[in-house]
Amino acid sequence: MLNRAIEKLENEMTASNKYVQVVGQFLLEYIQAQPDAAVKILAEDKTVKGSLQHMKNAARKQAVDGMAMLTEEEGFAIVLKYFDIEGPPVLKQAPVPKVEVQSAAPAAPKKAKTASKKKKPSEKVVHFPGTEFVQTTLDDFFSEGEF
Repeated sequence: MLNRAIEKLENEMTASNKYVQVVGQFLLEYIQAQPDAAVKILAEDKTVKGSLQHMKNAARKQAVDGMAMLTEEEGFAIVLKYFDIEGPPVLKQAPVPKVEVQSAAPAAPKKAKTASKKKKPSEKVVHFPGTEFVQTTLDDFFSEGEF
């Protein structure tokens, strides 16, 4: 029965409609994880394209200003309901990439602080990690004759 359901879905997925392919792929993965649902996929009056129409109708019901959006989970739940399959959709989780932790190299010795530039009363020293900025006004900049 599982093989027949897979065959039915694969035949429908040959259509050029990319949404039929997306929903068909979801259903293939679903029945692999839940083989008991395969019998529901085999219902002669149920098709992937029909499930898309069912999803479209459900989205129209919640449309605002002519626009509607469904999450992946909501859309696939509607598809399962169309096929009379009970339960939440089993969504494939994206794999979490492995991160290799390398031992940290010994930290370089900190440099001795040098005497900082004498600041003018209108200047303000702003500290960020590992840096020091002197904030000044344009009047101070132009009055120094550097421009």
